[in-house]
Amino acid sequence: MWNTLLALTTAKIALIAACAAIGLALIIAGVIGLIRQKRKQGAATEAQPAEEPTKAEPEQPAAEEPAAEEPAQEVKEQPQEQPAAAPSKPQEARTAEKTRVVYTDEDGWYIQTRYDKSFEAKLIQGGAKLKSYYTELKNELLSYQKVTARRSWHHEAFRRGRGTVAKLAIRGKTLRLYLALDPAPYEESKYLVEDASSVAKFAKTPLLYRIKNDRRCRYAKDLIAAAMAAVETEQGEVGSEPYGDLPYEDTQTLLERGLVRIIEVRRRAEHAGMVVLPVEEEYEEDEEPAEEISEEELAEEESIEEPIEEEPVEEEPAPAPHPVTVEEVREEHRVSVAAAETLMADEEAELLVELSERESDKRRQTIVNIDTLSEYFSDGERADLEAMKARIPFLDKRATYVKVLARGILTKTLEVEADDFSLDAVKMIVLLGGKVYRTKR
Repeated sequence: MWNTLLALTTAKIALIAACAAIGLALIIAGVIGLIRQKRKQGAATEAQPAEEPTKAEPEQPAAEEPAAEEPAQEVKEQPQEQPAAAPSKPQEARTAEKTRVVYTDEDGWYIQTRYDKSFEAKLIQGGAKLKSYYTELKNELLSYQKVTARRSWHHEAFRRGRGTVAKLAIRGKTLRLYLALDPAPYEESKYLVEDASSVAKFAKTPLLYRIKNDRRCRYAKDLIAAAMAAVETEQGEVGSEPYGDLPYEDTQTLLERGLVRIIEVRRRAEHAGMVVLPVEEEYEEDEEPAEEISEEELAEEESIEEPIEEEPVEEEPAPAPHPVTVEEVREEHRVSVAAAETLMADEEAELLVELSERESDKRRQTIVNIDTLSEYFSDGERADLEAMKARIPFLDKRATYVKVLARGILTKTLEVEADDFSLDAVKMIVLLGGKVYRTKR
């Protein structure tokens, strides 16, 4: 009996063991499948938040974006249908460069600034074509006998004796040639000139010719020849000096070199506090973008006949302006930027800057102009950063670093302490008997 039971039990046990083994294998396979499925779901869940800012919620900034850039996006008022993709890092950098934060006082006044670039600064930042045209035309102008060049802030003048026969200026990306010629005889010619006599500084050189391409650069030489013939000067050998061979420099570098000025515009805000403004274009307000000549204009230039030369009308040379002197400036107790540039050399101005005991702190920078100091301070007073913040209502009260720039007229004798100065500002202060103190760097 026990043997029978043992035999039956052994068979059943073997069958049960086989079924148990199969069942266990199925259970293990199921558990492994569940684990894999959970891992896949976990990976998908972790990947989803990285996509949500760009696809599901495009209007929210990425977490890595600095908070200071959010107002700049509001000022630009971009429509909601803009691309949903989050901006890349280069785009964020460009946004930061195009944003300027200006702090107002409690009364709601703020200062909006813009760049005033000199002729040299525009030339340095000009394109290769503009520099090539400038080099070619300057060599052409100086090839005439007794013609000299003198560069001012806004243009370069070419004189023979007391009279100016030509000027070169830069507007936008276009080189402009102004000549001492009557534009009327050339208006229906192939040259397509313009009349600039309504602008006071070009009244003596009213013929305007824009150098847009190689053809116009060649035609400009014909007009230069006519202008030189009017003053009875002959052409010599044309030089090949690389006048326009200047490496590019950014605006900040040119600002430090004094080739770019910062112009302040005082505005009234609806509220005090921080105001975020988009940076203006680097060109002046009256400047124009680069111009491309059309095929129709080229055809028109070809079809028009050469102008008939007329005998120039002789004009009496303008009397030379009376030069201002240091004695006159101090007697009138008034000095302008132009007078300061004339009366003192840059090297002399640098030697007159004294070192103060205060150390500079560049954490929060601001600027102040000479005419502002003249307005808010009296003769003999000392204008340092703390005094400026106390006297000037629109100056940033949290500023730790101030640079003094030349603008307008100075009518006060002051002792000015600041972290930096433009050389023209130094000249104006010293010419009226004041002193300049620069902080330690």
